[in-house]
Amino acid sequence: MLLISLSVIRCTQVPPPSPPPLTPYSPAISSPPPASPTASPSPPPQRVILVAPAGDRSGTLLQSQLTILAAEAGLQLDTVPEFPDDGLIDNIRIVVVLTQVETLADLAAASPDTQFIAVALPNLSPAPNLTVIAPVSDLTDDQAFLGGYLSALISDEWRVASITEAGSVLGDTTRIAFANGAKFFCGLCRPTLPPYSRYPLDFQIDRGAGSAEQSFLLDELSSNAVEVAYLQPGLLDLELGGMMVERGIYLIGAETPELAPASKWVATIDPDPARVLVSIWPAVMNGESQGMLQMPLRVSVQEPTKLTPGRLQFAQELIRDLYEGFIDTGVDPETGQPQ
Repeated sequence: MLLISLSVIRCTQVPPPSPPPLTPYSPAISSPPPASPTASPSPPPQRVILVAPAGDRSGTLLQSQLTILAAEAGLQLDTVPEFPDDGLIDNIRIVVVLTQVETLADLAAASPDTQFIAVALPNLSPAPNLTVIAPVSDLTDDQAFLGGYLSALISDEWRVASITEAGSVLGDTTRIAFANGAKFFCGLCRPTLPPYSRYPLDFQIDRGAGSAEQSFLLDELSSNAVEVAYLQPGLLDLELGGMMVERGIYLIGAETPELAPASKWVATIDPDPARVLVSIWPAVMNGESQGMLQMPLRVSVQEPTKLTPGRLQFAQELIRDLYEGFIDTGVDPETGQPQ
């Protein structure tokens, strides 16, 4: 019975569970965290270079405008009086040049990724990366035409005159364009009170005229009751300007004298390169040359009580029409002959 009981117990005993299989041992390897990539240095900002003589009036205007344009485009502006001896350096996007550089065309050709803008520099032809803004000397007739218009605009009964150089193409151009500009405003320009001169008048004088000749011309101006006179460029070195001021004659010209009388020098009609720069800036920034462009004009008011904002608005509209070719001055500036 005992043997039978032991056999039954052995047959019904559950075998113990087998241990789980062992996983292979892999030692823990400590590795440093991946290093963050080294930040590459940011490229230097692209630059705009203005090459202009110190104290140049147009250069001052352009520097003020370029400061704004460069800041808006994220560019750095550098102003230098002369072109660098070693030519261009890296990271220059636009170069605006007012200083005469004999090799400018060659420099532009050697730097096709840089856009050049030549302002009032003669004997240059445009290129795929060279924009040429013509010298203001090509606008002598426009200046005189505008001078005649302004003179008639601010005078009483259109008693105006031009002072021009005798026997010169520039003098003839100035005389005809001034007269046409005055008549554009006042038509027949007939005064209602004496003297009944045929305004606008023109008085010619030599550049080397002496005091006697200048005094005689001054007497002619006074006897004709001239109120406003326009001085041809190049005649400011004569004493006549100061003598006219003493007689109470208002003056307009294409050049501002160093000691312009605040009460009698009404305005200067000078070039406005900043205006054309603003108009072409988007295209030049896009790497597109604008070819050959005409220099626009502006009126720099010296006597605002005489040339009031309302009158100046008329002048600005005339400048626009001259620039866009809607008005012709009626004279060929190359020959000084009427057209």
